[in-house]
Amino acid sequence: MEEGYRKTSYSDIAARSGASRPLVQYYFPKKELIAQTCSKALVAAAQDVAQERVPSGCAKVGTVYVWWQIVMASWFLRKGSRLFLRDLLCDRGLSQAIIFQNYRLAAHVLTAETSGSVKLSDASIMVAGGIGELMYFYLMSDKTPDISSMLALSVTAQASALGLVDGHMLQEGWAGLEPYALTNEALAPLAVQAIDHARETLLGQGTDVPGSRG
Repeated sequence: MEEGYRKTSYSDIAARSGASRPLVQYYFPKKELIAQTCSKALVAAAQDVAQERVPSGCAKVGTVYVWWQIVMASWFLRKGSRLFLRDLLCDRGLSQAIIFQNYRLAAHVLTAETSGSVKLSDASIMVAGGIGELMYFYLMSDKTPDISSMLALSVTAQASALGLVDGHMLQEGWAGLEPYALTNEALAPLAVQAIDHARETLLGQGTDVPGSRG
């Protein structure tokens, strides 16, 4: 979806995936479902890449931090992904669904609760919405953030909103996350790895990951 979510048609998706348009529409009667499926596959793939990257015994906050650095790199460091992300964030209903879905996944790892049992408090909604607004700001400014710094703020805010204020990583603040910080240059190949992994998964479902070819 190098042209973004809005300009990508069912015919484009069918041609890219090798499936017929009726088949794609049968499994995804709304284009929003394809966007959500792409996002979910990319997040899952980034988690797999992160687990290979972090050392054994890494604190949960550190694991989530590496994971979401790779997710953000997958969105920001490729032109096609940036266009797709921009369109998602402009669609308030869709962006809210994806942001909160991903927030619950991260909260699940941090708290060891099942993802369906994680409650969204006022504080957690503010954190989840705030990271979306920050991403939108960078996209509309045509800038690329320092991903590790942006995510350090997000992860510690998430953990605080979830009531994990007594955790060792949070007491140390940024110093506790710094060993797991990756530069944008180091994140770039990890993002490619995550996108390729997600693309392999999605092609088996008759669709494709946004920005996977540019």
